[in-house]
Amino acid sequence: MALRKAQRSKSKLRIGLFGVTGSGKTLSALYMAAGLGGEVALIDTEHGSGDLYSDKAEIKKLYPNGYNIMTLTPPFSVEKYRAAIKECEDAGMNVIIIDSLSHAWAGEGGLLDYQGQLESGGKYKNSFATWREVTPLHNKLVTELLDSPAHIIATLRSKTEYVLEDDGKGRKVPRKIGLAPVFRDGIEYEFTLVMDIAENHMARATKDRTSLFNMWGDHITAETGKQIMAWLETGADLPPDLRVLAKEFAEKLKAQKTLETLDAAWAEGAPIMERLKVELPEWHDKYAGSITQLRAKLQPPHNEAEKEPEKQPEAPPPVLDKKKIADAFKKDGVCVAGTEVVQTQRI
Repeated sequence: MALRKAQRSKSKLRIGLFGVTGSGKTLSALYMAAGLGGEVALIDTEHGSGDLYSDKAEIKKLYPNGYNIMTLTPPFSVEKYRAAIKECEDAGMNVIIIDSLSHAWAGEGGLLDYQGQLESGGKYKNSFATWREVTPLHNKLVTELLDSPAHIIATLRSKTEYVLEDDGKGRKVPRKIGLAPVFRDGIEYEFTLVMDIAENHMARATKDRTSLFNMWGDHITAETGKQIMAWLETGADLPPDLRVLAKEFAEKLKAQKTLETLDAAWAEGAPIMERLKVELPEWHDKYAGSITQLRAKLQPPHNEAEKEPEKQPEAPPPVLDKKKIADAFKKDGVCVAGTEVVQTQRI
């Protein structure tokens, strides 16, 4: 903990696009992501809607090499969302579109569904007690969004209501309007920028930490993303992302060929492990286990150091030359009988 001067740094965006059905959330997200640049992945929970725009002329122009799709199917559990985000990160995606985040809350197998299962299971006395299990899962998902090294654009469905308006010809016509997003209250606080998209595809900023879109109302295009990216680039450089540092550290450990160099690399990475212990405890535990496995691979077998030297084959006994022996000892009264040397007795 240290006191320092405030400074805006370059950072990764967290953008929420809220809108009613048919307002153009998915297409708007693709336009904005193209303006941010780099590889784009779209996590699709909307029954393949992310693929529908791939042959649109303007999208093909913005994505000459295409964009990446990952389809999620029920159950829409928090762990499934987190795994999808991590897979996109590991693939080096610069922008991750989550279309839509609402399914993690209100979809089949989402948090509300899970809470209902807990309540009907009879384990808890009342519905309030069930949230003790649900809230930590919600918080893990939010943390995954905030900690990602990629830009995150999350679309959320809006609760819908109809109002009657004058059409200018003296008639009242219904118009669909969006209310709060379909998610737990307060999700908008987690985003850098929140835009509400109306049924006519016009967007307006309801929360804007960039101050770029005050009193703004227009269609979202690739230029919108470029404008945000230019604002980001004016900030101070960020320190290297912890996940990136951790992955580089893991690769360095794997590259070591001896126990001595492995131990030296491990000691050098101690500051990274300390940060992982606080910020990403799951990663810390995984790396702590990996060093044990790496050491075991490089450690010689225990019996190798204690192994006795191999016995050399014994030399064959010398071949006796009986004639030479007999001649040598004849004068001393020794003679050879058969295969044995026998001492004779003089009379």
